[in-house]
Amino acid sequence: MNKFVSVRAWGHGLSHPIYVAQDLQDVQILLSEGKVPEACIALWRRASLGSDAAAALLGYMNLRHVVPDGVEPSEVTQRCVDAANRNDGFALYVVAWQAYEMGDPQTYAKWLERSARQRFLPAIADVARYAMQTPGPTVAVRRVAKKSFWIAFRRGHVISASYFFRCCAKGQFGFHYRLLGLVGFPLSLIALLPIVKLYPFSIGVFSYPVGTKKPLFSS
Repeated sequence: MNKFVSVRAWGHGLSHPIYVAQDLQDVQILLSEGKVPEACIALWRRASLGSDAAAALLGYMNLRHVVPDGVEPSEVTQRCVDAANRNDGFALYVVAWQAYEMGDPQTYAKWLERSARQRFLPAIADVARYAMQTPGPTVAVRRVAKKSFWIAFRRGHVISASYFFRCCAKGQFGFHYRLLGLVGFPLSLIALLPIVKLYPFSIGVFSYPVGTKKPLFSS
C-alpha cells in the first residue's frame, strides 16, 4: 500500500500505530479514510469466513474498545481466541494482552511466549519488556531481555530500539549501559517519529500501549 495513503490515517482520527497485515489492504484503505465502522464490518466478514488475520486485528480493536455494530464483544473475543488456538502470532499477542488487562499475569506470560515462538515481533520485544519489569532482574534475565530486543529490532521491529535504550537510561542493564541509554533513547525517538508517521500500519512500529487512556481512534 502507498505510504502516502497510509499516512492519511493520522488525519482521520488514528491515535496509535496499529498493525494491519498486507492481505488486509482494503481495511488499511478504509482506516486511512477514517471509515472505522466499515473497516470493522469488513474484518468481521473476513473473520467469519475463517481469516485469522482479520480475527486477530478485530480482536485487537475490540481490546481497544472498537467493535462492529451489532456484534457482541464476546463474539469478537472468541474469534480471536480461535485464531490464537490455531497459532496465529497476532491473535496470540492479543489474547495475551487481554489476560494482562484482566489482571492475570501468568496467563499473559503464557500467551505472550507462544506469540513470540511464532516470531511475532511485538511479542518478542514484549517478552523483554515484561522481563525487565521484575524488580531486580538477574544477570540471566537481563541477558535474555537484551537478546530479545536485538532479535526483534534486527527483524524489523524498529520501536524495540527505543525500548532497549529506555531500559538502559533507567540503569536496568548497569551503569555503562545507562550512559548509552541517556544518549541513545532521545535519538531513537527522533529517528522513530517519521517512521511511525509514514507507516502507521507497519508491524515495525506496533506495540500494545500499556496503560494508555487515549482511544485508538478519536472521534
